[in-house]
Parts: sequence; C-alpha cells; structure tokens
Amino acid sequence: MKQARIASLALGLLWWLCSFTRGDWVRFRLPDLSSGWGAVALEHLPDGRLLYGESGNLYRQETWDSPNFPPFTGEPDGLDPSFIAAWDADTAVVGAGGWSPSLLYRFAPSDVDADFTDIGVSVQNYHGVFRDAAGLYTGGADTGPDSDQHGIRYISLDGSINRILIDGISTYSCGFDIDRNGDLYVGDNDDGKVYRFTAPQLAMAMTGTPLTVDDGELVHDFGEGGNLTSLAVDGLGRIWAAGWMTDGIKVYNPAIDAEFTYIPDLTNCNYKVDAFEKDGTFYISYLTESDPATAGSAVYYGYDQAAAYAIPEPRTAGLIALGVLLCLRPRRWSAA
Repeated sequence: MKQARIASLALGLLWWLCSFTRGDWVRFRLPDLSSGWGAVALEHLPDGRLLYGESGNLYRQETWDSPNFPPFTGEPDGLDPSFIAAWDADTAVVGAGGWSPSLLYRFAPSDVDADFTDIGVSVQNYHGVFRDAAGLYTGGADTGPDSDQHGIRYISLDGSINRILIDGISTYSCGFDIDRNGDLYVGDNDDGKVYRFTAPQLAMAMTGTPLTVDDGELVHDFGEGGNLTSLAVDGLGRIWAAGWMTDGIKVYNPAIDAEFTYIPDLTNCNYKVDAFEKDGTFYISYLTESDPATAGSAVYYGYDQAAAYAIPEPRTAGLIALGVLLCLRPRRWSAA
C-alpha cells in the first residue's frame, strides 16, 4: 500500500511539472485596442499569415513571420469583429459582432483592398468556423427553442441555408472548433465541459431535429465553472482552451488523457487561441491583452509548433519515472 501511494504521488508530481513547461513562442505586438469593449478575433490563411480583428478594424500580416500588419481598407461601418473564418486565400467571413443579431460579411482575405459583401443573414455571431467550401458553423444566442442560450447553426455563403444544428448549449456563448475529420468540438461555458459532435450527426441535423449537448460525447472537463470563451483543436487532435482573466492557456491531450497548462505570455488577462497548419506543420497560436477592456491596451500575438506541447518534458519524465521504479523496487532489510 505504501509503495502504491508513493507511486501515485510521483506520477502526480510528473503531471504537475509537465503542466508548466514552456516552449519557444514567436511573439509580436499587434495594433492596440481602439475600444475598451470591442472583441478581438484571429484566424490564419493557408500560408500561415495572421488575420487580426479588433473594435472595427481588420488587419492582415504582410508576410509569414512579418511584424507588419497592414489594415484592410474597405471593412463596413459598425464592424466589431466577433470572429474571422477563412476557407482559403480568396474566401473568408467576418462576423459584425455586438450583443444583438448582426450581419456576416464575405471577403477575399489575401487582398487588403477587398470588398466586403453582406451574405444576407443577420444572427448573433460569437464565433464561426468553416464546415466546407459552401458554408460555415456560427455560434451565438437567438438560435431556437432555447433562444436565450448559446447554440450553433449552419449558414451557407449565399445565405440560402440558415439552420439551427445544436440548441441550448450554455447560458453564455462559448468557443468551438472543427477537426480534420469534420467533427465539431463544442464548449459548455456553464461548467467547462467540451463535447464532440461527429460529422454524421451534424449532417443528420442539417435536415432533422436540432441536437443538444446530451447528444454529444463528453471529451473533457476543464472545470473551473466554465470560461471556455475560446477553443481550438490542433492537427494532432489536442484541445486547447482559453478564457477571460486567466493565467495562460490549457490543453487536453486525449491520447494520454492528460491536461496541461502553459503561460506563454501575460497573466490575469484575456486569451484567445487558434490552431493552424503551414507547409504540413501544425501550430497553436494565441492573442492576449495587457489591460483587458481598456482602450489603448497592448495586444500580443504568439505561436509555436503544437507538437512541442501537451507531452511530458523528456528529462523530467525520465527522472521521475526512474524515481517511481526505485520506489517500487523490492528491498531487503538486514537486522541491525
């Protein structure tokens, strides 16, 4: 029994030490917040360039790894970008944001002088991700029978399809993301749980009854009463989570059933996360604000290769594993 307790403590120490190892984040300062209550949004083009939105302004990274972020010139008046979703270099959608239903605009993200076209749908839009070349999933309230709660719908780029797929998820809007198989990972901001809805489930909901959280598979519980305002699924299948006024970002690795915490930048601040791929390499990125909800606050962007995270640090893992083995090794006691 004593050996079992020692082994349990050692493995717990291994988890704790691995939770706070850091990688080598590439970091840029972005244009400051121009409004205290505006949203911030991030997305990446297929070539890795960042799309950044805040309080009525949109920017695109000049080149990969460049510190320059020229603004778009034709964004519509009143835009408070809640999200940016890009399908390719020629097709992206930005949500106008705000507390009430608002418009979605289509534009060509590779051109900072691009026109913005209203797709003809007005919904509360907290977040959005592309499902396919024809349309995207958006999240917000006013979705259906539970219209006062966060839900997810599918909207086609031509506005002809606007259908509720998942209703009554949580009281407050929450992050979600799609994986490489087309499965949707949805956060419940009431309790910090993440549910997976498969591509076949979502396809059936396109023509049938909307799903609820009870129809999803519980993948992980980040706990702490929710605060999953941003979620991302990287190309290796790990789930990243961020929120308001937090110390860093979290990631869950289902392959080893372990959760890790990283502090890539500031503490006690707002974080948003996004996963992307460039030239076959998977990355994770973040936005953070130095003084949340304050006009003029500095905004920072960082990224690193996703493979460097959510795994035990080799040296630490090896030392503690050796300690566990020594603790469990039978001993011979000699009489004094």
